[in-house]
Amino acid sequence: MKDSLFPHILDGLKQAIERSRFTTTLVIIACVLCSIAYWNGKETSWGRARMNRYMVLAELDTIVRNARAADPDLLSFKQYVLSIHGPSFLKDSAILQTNRPDVFSIALKRLHSIQAISDSLYERASVPWISTDFVDHMEYLDSITPMQAESMRQALIDLPNAAGEVIHAHDGFEQTRRAYIRANLFVDLPFFGLAFDLNDLALLSGLGFTLLLLALVYNLLREHHNLETLLDWVNCLPRTTNEERCTRLRIYQAAANFNVLTMPPQLLGCNGCTDAGHDQIKRTMRFMFLVLSKLIYLVPVILHAMVRQNDIDTRSHGIALQPERLHELEIQSTFFLVTISILTALAMVSATRIELLWVTFAGKVRPGPNDPPKPCSPPI
Repeated sequence: MKDSLFPHILDGLKQAIERSRFTTTLVIIACVLCSIAYWNGKETSWGRARMNRYMVLAELDTIVRNARAADPDLLSFKQYVLSIHGPSFLKDSAILQTNRPDVFSIALKRLHSIQAISDSLYERASVPWISTDFVDHMEYLDSITPMQAESMRQALIDLPNAAGEVIHAHDGFEQTRRAYIRANLFVDLPFFGLAFDLNDLALLSGLGFTLLLLALVYNLLREHHNLETLLDWVNCLPRTTNEERCTRLRIYQAAANFNVLTMPPQLLGCNGCTDAGHDQIKRTMRFMFLVLSKLIYLVPVILHAMVRQNDIDTRSHGIALQPERLHELEIQSTFFLVTISILTALAMVSATRIELLWVTFAGKVRPGPNDPPKPCSPPI
């Protein structure tokens, strides 16, 4: 009777473990999706930083166009570059006082021919580079504010000459803005073909994590129940002979092979096969892996707390868009945070109970000190 029931009991435990593994995989996928959406939606994300840089370069392009409209040759800027980077004897020279571009060009060529200025400075002064020097010059003329100047210097930090970049900055900003809105402000759901607004991330991720963790807790409870059933069945088996002892041990080994995130103690079939702990894996190593496997359950609650905190930090944007809905979303987000925290605690407690039950199971079937040292026969 017991032999005929054993495959069903073992298969029930296997299915429970597979359900827990599948649900854990879904939780990991949801965490990856939520973390990507959260990171891309932050104000410090790469996409937003790239868009802000194009916006600053587009603003700089407008300033350059206005400067060229007032001074087509940018003579004052050329003189500024020469006064800053040129030799000291030029500070009171006529080349910095003239308002005629042709006179300045002739004098600049003369200075270059006698090697009074370097080739790089000659190029920068003859064909003006749009660089931090131009920003400094505009700030000196009070054409831009100090905050504008600082943001432009940051945008030009790796561009020694941004003349080509600023021309296409408006197009670059528009393309980046469209890509940012399409890829970051709307989150695509895999397998469903749907998308939702990034501002609803706290609501929908909270709902998704709640449902997944609820299913995970249920599966872990069923896994614990099925493991208890198997242990109770094994306890009823005799262990008087070496063959009976080995049968109990092989049942444990067969059931332990189903686990992924759980690490049952590894047992071999004789007294001298392992060290004093009858466990091939050192206790400290096993404890470390058990702790790391439980950290997976903390990821959803940490992610949801970060999303909720980001919503609080940027609530001014929500007030500008839909102030009447913001309070409702904050209440729902708080509710899901509490629910996810409770389910996370239940999942970790259930997983710990399963670990302890495996330790109990191992203690029931491991070779005792009075058992014969003869190794077990091949697996049943």
